[in-house]
Amino acid sequence: MPFSRIPGFPGRVTDWTRQGVITLAERNGRCVGMLAAAPMTPPRIPAATVPDGSLFIHTVMTDRGPGGHGVGTALLEEAERLARAHHAPALALDHWAGSPELGRIYDEHGYAKVAEYTDEHDEPVRNTVRVRHLSATG
Repeated sequence: MPFSRIPGFPGRVTDWTRQGVITLAERNGRCVGMLAAAPMTPPRIPAATVPDGSLFIHTVMTDRGPGGHGVGTALLEEAERLARAHHAPALALDHWAGSPELGRIYDEHGYAKVAEYTDEHDEPVRNTVRVRHLSATG
């Protein structure tokens, strides 16, 4: 299903755009990825799982074709740059707990699993919260 058809997702993108927290990745004049990261942890995240002042990655999306190769890593690196610019102690995100691929990708980028929760919004979905602590030196 296209993200534009996921209930509530277009509204979230509109909010992120208004907040100025979207970064687009382009290759050969074509959008191949999007990052939305802000110093605000969503209320769905269990209390005390994300360090205060962290930069929260709301979404990372990439083109699944060859044009998107390496874009996810570049966007995660941009999120780290933004976090350091905000003097954030950590980066945090959540993702669908039933995806071993996402778990592997975030493990490889240094995001440690700190909690799981069930999002009861439309239908129950199990999600994983991950945090990547940033050193002061980079």
